[in-house]
Amino acid sequence: MRMKSAKWRRSLAGAWIALFGIVGSMSGAQAQDYPSQDIRMINGYAAGAGGDVTSRIFAKHLEDTLGKPVIVENKPGAFTNIGAAFVAHSKPDGYTMFFAGHSTIAMNVFLFKTLPFDPVNEIFNLAPAGKVGFGVAVGPASPARSIAELTAYLKQKGDKATYGYANTYGLAATELYKKISGAPALAVPYKSAGDALAALTRGDIDFLIYDLGSLTEQEEGGRVRVLAVTTAERSAIRSDLPGMREAGVPDFDLPAWFGIWLPANPPRPVVERLADAVRQIWDRPDMVRALRTQTVEPFIATPEEFDRFVKAQTTTWGRVIALAKIEPQ
Repeated sequence: MRMKSAKWRRSLAGAWIALFGIVGSMSGAQAQDYPSQDIRMINGYAAGAGGDVTSRIFAKHLEDTLGKPVIVENKPGAFTNIGAAFVAHSKPDGYTMFFAGHSTIAMNVFLFKTLPFDPVNEIFNLAPAGKVGFGVAVGPASPARSIAELTAYLKQKGDKATYGYANTYGLAATELYKKISGAPALAVPYKSAGDALAALTRGDIDFLIYDLGSLTEQEEGGRVRVLAVTTAERSAIRSDLPGMREAGVPDFDLPAWFGIWLPANPPRPVVERLADAVRQIWDRPDMVRALRTQTVEPFIATPEEFDRFVKAQTTTWGRVIALAKIEPQ
């Protein structure tokens, strides 16, 4: 009886091994066939915003490269947390990806008491999607034509000074500027970056930190005036604008970047296929030109390098947010 029992256990174990082998083989085959259907690219921005436009440039490239439609879906709100949560809780098969700025993963963890997703355990850091410039802008009627003049103007207005924001980058960067310069300004939240920009052009707020691509477009129409970029040095794309060090705000250097993420634990062949496809965008002059209109510069890294970069950036932004004394909501 014991011999039969041992034989039965060996047979059962063999059956389980065979079953797992079949499942693993099927999973590997499915990954090798990727993609075999439409891909959804979720972004956390309102339609027409700089991040939305940039995501569509990447989506078009991936569609050309992978041979399947890449459908962009806007899920704005809650500082892009809504879109991130949707992707984090999606099936990790490579058919749902998330396009967003760094703030979603590297900043929101410090800005919210609770998040609807876990940026460490429910999100996979796939690839960077370019460095993006941000600028400090005022409305066309503002007397400020430099950061020094803006600081003086805000101090003159005192508790009547205001700034707008619609994302975590704008909030943290502005609070850091206030901390370093001593300029006062009341924060006015907006549902979307487009709403904040419209408020600036109307003169409802005194200044706004916003993506440089959209600001440049508005500046060409005479609707805003850009005073500086939010990095220490000048931008290669807008070399006419001073960096914050040159503008008189020392210790201010906040580069921004876009990235592409997947739900956690995607198949490795899918990761390699997608990461390679994303990298190839920088080999296409037409796509590089399109991204340059959004002031997006090349940024290339393997998934492993990007993962280390994201973790380092999370640490950096934690320090910035603590320095700016922004309390989590």
